[in-house]
Amino acid sequence: MRTVLHALPDFSAGTTRTLRSLHFGSRGAAGRKAYLQASLHADEVPAMLVAQHLRRQLEALEAAGQLRGEIVLVPMANPIGLAQDLQGASLGRFDLSTGLNFNRHYKSLTAALIPLLEPRLGRDVASNTALIRGTAMQLLQAWQPATETEALKQRLQCLAMDADIVLDLHCDNQAVLHLYTGTPLAAQAAPLARYLGAQALLTCTASGDDPFDETVARIWWELGAHFAGRFPIAQACFAATVELRGEVEVEHGLATAAPRPCRHRSVRPRRWRASSPSPRPTAACWCSSKRRVMRCRLASRSPSCWTLSPIRPRRCWPVSPAPCSPAWPDAMPHAACAWPRSPASRPIAAASCSRSETPS
Repeated sequence: MRTVLHALPDFSAGTTRTLRSLHFGSRGAAGRKAYLQASLHADEVPAMLVAQHLRRQLEALEAAGQLRGEIVLVPMANPIGLAQDLQGASLGRFDLSTGLNFNRHYKSLTAALIPLLEPRLGRDVASNTALIRGTAMQLLQAWQPATETEALKQRLQCLAMDADIVLDLHCDNQAVLHLYTGTPLAAQAAPLARYLGAQALLTCTASGDDPFDETVARIWWELGAHFAGRFPIAQACFAATVELRGEVEVEHGLATAAPRPCRHRSVRPRRWRASSPSPRPTAACWCSSKRRVMRCRLASRSPSCWTLSPIRPRRCWPVSPAPCSPAWPDAMPHAACAWPRSPASRPIAAASCSRSETPS
């Protein structure tokens, strides 16, 4: 394991903070890379605990020579938010100096990439992938952060931009385990959701305000759509946000179980270590949406679909499923969930894909 300390600009005189990344294995000739980070909202202890257990497992795999590629782990992705403690209350979701969410306003690179790539793309997919990654990295490195928080976002995005797989580990206030990912990545996210035992998989093409996982993956489907029929562009990055239940569910049993699907070869588009695939579990809940509008297809074996109240303190309540609807995906039985539409009771977690209103 190799540890890298990334210095952040001084917030005030006499202060300094660093971001720590742990690097396992090496990219080698195949050039494979996975990136995982925990607790971007700082006080998300379940995500930190999963990262610590994952570190031990990766150290063992590396010592046994079983890693095929590089895995980068950032076990605590927000040292700025972790220091925001007010009279014993941790306030890590928003930057207190600006009021902005730490998981918003990353660099959306597609518009800047198009004119730079247009004269240089060719017919070879692998060459185009390398070109896009290199150009995207140059744009990020040319970014001149104005604040310590912007410098943190720049560093995190640089660490993840050239990865094949990106997982952003969070937790909610009160919630079942669920995932966010881009709509073009839903098929790739399905095995991961099943192995984790996720109760919902939420998808959106552009959720708004540029959250971390979306900015590193969205460029690929946007560039693919822009250059369709002219240059072949692969979906070279799978990215997802994993919500590891509620903030009080801090248990070693849950934390040790969570990394196992992340290491299973059938969860990933490329093989990272030798293992035998096991049968895929049935998914619990699959959600597809447009901005602010969502239908949830709930597996018939699951009793309810959970969401969060927008009223503080946030509360969970079940939404009763309607009669069964056609199976989606993989011919699995599902039922349709109707969400409350009134402004006072509009769901803000599993019921909305406008992330400006969701906890992640």
